[in-house]
Parts: sequence; C-alpha cells; structure tokens
Amino acid sequence: MGGARPGRAIGIRPVPRWAGVWHGVGDTNFWATVPGGETLPGLIGAVTSVELHGSAHTVDGLFAHLIVTPIELPFVRDSFRRVSTGYDGERAGERIRRLTAEAGVALEVVGDTSLTELCGPQRAAPLVELLEAAARVDGGILAESRSLLGLSYRTRRSLYNQTALPISYAGQISEPFEPVDDEPRLVNDVTVTRPGGSSARATATSGPLSTAAPPHGVGTYDRSIQLDVHDDGQLPDQAGWRLLLGTVDGGPLPPHPPRPGRARLRQRPHRGRRRRRRRRHPWRCPTCPRGYRPALPR
Repeated sequence: MGGARPGRAIGIRPVPRWAGVWHGVGDTNFWATVPGGETLPGLIGAVTSVELHGSAHTVDGLFAHLIVTPIELPFVRDSFRRVSTGYDGERAGERIRRLTAEAGVALEVVGDTSLTELCGPQRAAPLVELLEAAARVDGGILAESRSLLGLSYRTRRSLYNQTALPISYAGQISEPFEPVDDEPRLVNDVTVTRPGGSSARATATSGPLSTAAPPHGVGTYDRSIQLDVHDDGQLPDQAGWRLLLGTVDGGPLPPHPPRPGRARLRQRPHRGRRRRRRRRHPWRCPTCPRGYRPALPR
C-alpha cells in the first residue's frame, strides 16, 4: 500500500470495493476474481493482517504468495509465471545473464547460453552463490573478466571440439615442465543430488583409475555434489560427466612460469581455449587452461 508504515494512513481516494484475485503459481491462465466486500470510506490505512477462509475449492490447497496492492497486477503475463515459480526451468547461462543484469554487473559470455543446462527454482541466496550454482549446473567457467570490469562466463559446450591455438614454449618455460599427480581431482564414484528430489550415481568399475583395488585400479575416491537442476532426469548425465572428468588418465600440467629474462607470451588465450604446444614431449597433447594467475614484477 504505497510503502506506508503499519497503522499510518495514506492519502489516496477511497476505493469503492475491494476484490480478491486468485491465480495459480506457474500458470498464465486467468483463474478468478472474487467479488469484494463493503465500500471503504475515507483514508485507507496500511494492511496489517489478512485472514484466508477456505472453501470446497481450496481443500488440500496451498497458498504460496499473498500480495496486497492498490492496482491490478498482470498475472497472465509470462514474466509473472516465471517469477512465481522462482524461474524454474531457466537455462543456466540465461540465469547468469539475468542475475548480473539485475545487479548491474557487466558480463561477457563465450558460447550460446540458450544451449546451457536447465536450472531448478532460484533460491534466496547472495548473488555470487546464485551465479556459482548456475555455473555448476552447466559445467562452464565463471570468472572475473580481463577485458571489462565485471565477470565472464564460458559455457560448457563452447569448450567442445576446439581448433587448437598453437603456442611456442621453446626457451620460455622453466623446467621441469611435466604433468603432476593431482589426487584431489581423482573421482571414480560420483553421486549427484537434486534439492528436494532424487539422486544418481556413476561409478568407474574398470580401468586404471577404477574403484578396483590396486594394481587393477586405485580404490574408491567418492564425491557427492548437490546441483540445482530442473528435474531428476538430468542427474544421470550430470553424474556421468563428473565421473568422466574425474577419471582422466593423465595428470594436469603445472602453472606455466616463464624463464627469468625471457619475453612473456604476447597472446593470452581465454580460459578454456584449447592450446597445442609446439615443443615436443613424450606426453605431448593439447591442453585447456582453466585460469591464470598474474605475477607482479619484482
């Protein structure tokens, strides 16, 4: 009621009659307008309480929202339907776009956000937590932007089937430059759970990084993760994808420190940009950097 404090009258014209509008959450169809009560003469104070009396039509019903307003709201619009469900079924990339726009945070995106994964209802949480939750559902890369004062997001699909960017490291990288063991990244038993829903499990039972006892495997390295996905049907793929990432037979490369006195690399590829090193090693293969760490000159 115009932001008035409880018990304080506000100066608007008397309304001849009040009315109750019933609307289904997540529905764009108009339900019903219940005729109002007596006319209200004089100034109207702020509403301090509302009583809802049931009827045969409200048996086993649940009330989700109660809005008191002097105007008629556009309940039949799709925007209200989305808000009333907490944006359930929203694409992860689109959610990141919307949240940053609502918060006035600049965002650059690599990839098609319309092809990102479906999210569940948006929770009541700080902005950063909501952004990270959406990025986890899609599996992309959320980070600070290098080109603007804001954030960047790279979709998971944009990481697929890239043409490698050739970069020469000859004479510029400090030795040794070899893959390192990364036991914390090893996951061969994954369980993914949806809040208020079901769960799915994926396990590697064969292979060098399987749950089998050594020397046939490495034993069990399990992990559980909760994802705000749209429905339970997404859980098996989410678990399988994380199992695939956790059982890659080959450790990651360490940070790329340049040799003292050598020129820095002139081109800094974007996070997730596939690279092919020109210098040959027995383990030579393309890599995808997940981030970078600036080093201040001494």
